[in-house]
Amino acid sequence: MADGGDGFEAVPTGTSSQASSPRRARDRSNRLKFKGVSRSPMARSAAQSFQDLELYQKAATQENSSDRSYGHRVAGFLEKIPGYYPNNTKHKYDDPNLLQIGWSFYDHITLARHFKPDPNNESDDGKNQLVRSEPGNPEDYHFGDSEDYNSSNPEGFYCKTQLYSWWKTRGSSLDDFGIGVGLYFNSMKFMAMALLLSYLASLPNVFYYYSEEYGGTENHQEDLVFFLKGSAICNNTIWVACEEGFCDVANMQKKNVNFRTSENGQIFVEKNNCNDVTLQTGLVNLGAFLVGALVIIIFTWYQSKRQTVADEDKITASDYSIWVSNPPPDAYDPAEWREFFEQYAESRERGIAGVTVLVSNELFLKQLLIQRLLRKELGKWLPDFENFHDEKAVLAACKERQIEVDSESISLRRLIWLAARPFAKPFKRLCSPMEVYEKILETSKMIVDLKAKNYPVANVIVTFETEKGQRNALSSLSTGKLNVRSNNLDNTDPSVQFKGSVLDIMEPSEPSAIRYLDLNTNALKTFIQSMITFAITIGLVIGGGFLVDWTRNGTSAFIAGLLTSALNMLVPVIIKLLMFIEKHQHEDDRQKSLYLKVTLFRWVNTAITVKFATPLTHLIGVDKTDLIGAINGILISEIFFVPLLGMLDIMGNISKHYFAPRAKTLQQMLLCFKGTAYNIAEKYTDVTKIVFLSYYYCALNPNFLVMGCAALLLRYCTDKFCLMRTWYSAPYIGGSVAQFSRTYFFPFAIVAGIASSAFDWALFNFDRVCKSLDGTFTPGSFLVMLGDDTDMNITVNDNNLYRVCDAENCCQEAPWWSWPPVPDRLQPKSTNFEWMSTEQEDLTRIFGWTSCAAIVIFILLAFSRNLVRLTCSLFKGTYKPDGADQKIDLCNAPGMEGYIPQIRIGFGAVFPAIACDLTGVDVNLIGWNDPQTEFSSTGYNIHNLFHEMPMFHEDEDDNDDDGVYKNFSTVKFWMKDDISNDTLDENRGLA
Repeated sequence: MADGGDGFEAVPTGTSSQASSPRRARDRSNRLKFKGVSRSPMARSAAQSFQDLELYQKAATQENSSDRSYGHRVAGFLEKIPGYYPNNTKHKYDDPNLLQIGWSFYDHITLARHFKPDPNNESDDGKNQLVRSEPGNPEDYHFGDSEDYNSSNPEGFYCKTQLYSWWKTRGSSLDDFGIGVGLYFNSMKFMAMALLLSYLASLPNVFYYYSEEYGGTENHQEDLVFFLKGSAICNNTIWVACEEGFCDVANMQKKNVNFRTSENGQIFVEKNNCNDVTLQTGLVNLGAFLVGALVIIIFTWYQSKRQTVADEDKITASDYSIWVSNPPPDAYDPAEWREFFEQYAESRERGIAGVTVLVSNELFLKQLLIQRLLRKELGKWLPDFENFHDEKAVLAACKERQIEVDSESISLRRLIWLAARPFAKPFKRLCSPMEVYEKILETSKMIVDLKAKNYPVANVIVTFETEKGQRNALSSLSTGKLNVRSNNLDNTDPSVQFKGSVLDIMEPSEPSAIRYLDLNTNALKTFIQSMITFAITIGLVIGGGFLVDWTRNGTSAFIAGLLTSALNMLVPVIIKLLMFIEKHQHEDDRQKSLYLKVTLFRWVNTAITVKFATPLTHLIGVDKTDLIGAINGILISEIFFVPLLGMLDIMGNISKHYFAPRAKTLQQMLLCFKGTAYNIAEKYTDVTKIVFLSYYYCALNPNFLVMGCAALLLRYCTDKFCLMRTWYSAPYIGGSVAQFSRTYFFPFAIVAGIASSAFDWALFNFDRVCKSLDGTFTPGSFLVMLGDDTDMNITVNDNNLYRVCDAENCCQEAPWWSWPPVPDRLQPKSTNFEWMSTEQEDLTRIFGWTSCAAIVIFILLAFSRNLVRLTCSLFKGTYKPDGADQKIDLCNAPGMEGYIPQIRIGFGAVFPAIACDLTGVDVNLIGWNDPQTEFSSTGYNIHNLFHEMPMFHEDEDDNDDDGVYKNFSTVKFWMKDDISNDTLDENRGLA
């Protein structure tokens, strides 16, 4: 059942800028008449100010319970319990209930919504063309009969929007959350299908492993847990005699070979008595890989087409804009950029819609943010103080408060505060009153100095009124990178030169995906920073591997498995902190860098390290701590526990149900209802980890394929639930991360699985016991000694002698660098150890050369195309339009966010910080609104760093008369002359 309801919408951060194309326009014509033109399909921007908090409380108290999120319904019950809401009082509308406002904020702003079906339109069932509404106009909300839109009965409350149904919402509608999000869920479905079909192709091996043909009558797999039945686990072992000279005790102990010594010094070793691998078994496994590869090929083709269609279907801000990455450092005036680029527009009336000139003022903005954070920290110490710009008054108040703090008696709360201070101080938190004052004083002086500087232009974003104008500019200005780097004016037409410069242009990311604090960087600097973080990640991989290996040898495989799971959760957090070292202008690039590092660690830590840390003799053992049992435990965790933890959202619920009822201000309350952050790159690493793990071990247990399929399907459902019930909006990510996955990671999972299986088939039966080339042994019963000086009787029925280890080598010694994994490399004729049967040699040879071919094909397909494109781009322009021109003018494309510099603050703020002058800017382009402030350019001043004055210093107004700034980025829009302001107010949506 979908829970929903609406009264107001906004987004704290990262709204999606998109509108539907003509592909959907006809189907939605009646709905658009009903709801009015939506400025933001993501239900996250603002069309109305809710500075009167009465609407919040009415929405919370009068809307139907079915229009609320599950957490809100639970809170309604818990609020009746004494002690749940300590700050609760008898509220009137002039004294609002903050907790009710917080839950309304969560339901109507943090979470995404869509419009309900129009009861007056029978063709509108509310299930097709789901779009995220924006916080609508006042007519979207009615206090009246919930069955009638036109009722004015003040006793009831009705909302025209509702939460997305996490169960009924179709996969195609997930594109409303961003094309990258829709492709992520589509990837999970396709990978689940690939794993399922590969499992069906592997069923003959499941039946073979479970039969007596493989394990004999003594291999009792019916006693194993369900998913281990039909695996290569062998619990049928026998004792055999070791040939003299090939029973080096030290080496056997090192290789974990189970052996016993008789009274006369004869050494006996334990040998797996299951059948050797057959050619048919290996070929079935190879067929499963080919099925998976075929599905991935189809998936790559299908998703690339789907991405193009989705990109056409969702007209976005970048479809009208170009990004200039090398503007002249003194080109501050948007008017001159407009004049230059109008030559590529269809006409002056349908010319340039807006220009954003971005300057390299990152240090200045950071100091403004630090001052804002410090001022909030000071406000916590001086809650009743108001005159914060009087330095003497602030100093006196801080000294007085510091005396009170120093004189406080020792308590548990104070001890916790003192213990946490060293960790919080770098983030300007938990500082004493005088420390805050001194930091503000220092920061304020820096701001005065930094504000007086002129910062060079870093990038320019030009937005056209039509897609055709944008494409004309990209085609005409596209040139070789060598021309751009050398500013080769001789090889370029003078008409495409701007102020004596050859421009480097491309299509930009969406507005919310631009990292405005990281503009002062270049490709070389970013590469060096990426190499540093990559080297640290490699160190974490190696350190984690040694730690898991040491734990496994020192304790048990079970404890090592727990450590592996803990590292999988902890190290990605460390890697995300390392990402602060890297500077990326676009969020897409940062996501791909994070994706690569987290995937590397999780693949190695979860799959590869476990195998390398497990002795060869424990690969197909029956114990839960042996390899197959350990991997089974990891996949069981991926099926049940990881999705369950995601749905429980423990930290988010603690924030909403414990800290929120104890919040004393509205700001503190709203911070508790921001929602749980999610990262699309990290979500992809979970998917690729499951796919990689399933294929990497499918030769030993084909059931891992269906377990991986189940894990992905459950992850699909739980992530869909979290997307619509717990996660807040991430920056709008296009299809770049999805393309990154399907080009590199999913195909490589198949290739790595084939290579791993090549070694698995070569080393079967994993007991390090090789049949002697000559010599026999007389069977019988023997008394052997155990390690604790006790003895036992064993029976030996095999009259052959066997070799295990000499002083230098052991049987089945095949290091991973023995490449290619073919018999001549793994078992050379010169060795004293031969274990492969003729059939096994044939199978190893097939898999060995197939793995080599797979690697070569993967490298050619994954890298050659990009390498050719990169090489060509050095000498000529390579721009090609992606998709068809939708022939919609910008003013008629509703619901798009503008390129207005904004900085998303990770903590301490509900909304982003704006970093430009908004004078003359249509506030519908900002992408969100604060319900507590007026919906106008001046209403955003509280969030605008442009109006952040240095504390304790008089601020001189150095703004230019023409609105051009050299210490702040400049944003300028031009309205079309032939469209009325009223129409523009309804339809406009972008820069």
